[in-house]
Amino acid sequence: MAAASPAWLARLEHAATLGDIQAIDRLAAEVAGQQPDLAEGIARLARQFDHEHILAAIHRAALG
Repeated sequence: MAAASPAWLARLEHAATLGDIQAIDRLAAEVAGQQPDLAEGIARLARQFDHEHILAAIHRAALG
């Protein structure tokens, strides 16, 4: 997730905070071509309603 753009991470954080699964899926689809493992992991967490892990991963990526 560290390779993701700050703008994309901000949009993902917003979607995860709101619990917006459709937005999370759209964001995962945006990176699926370049980062298929990341896209699948995010989509899996969204399907499991595990937004806390998505947010934790975003915060770890932001810290570097």
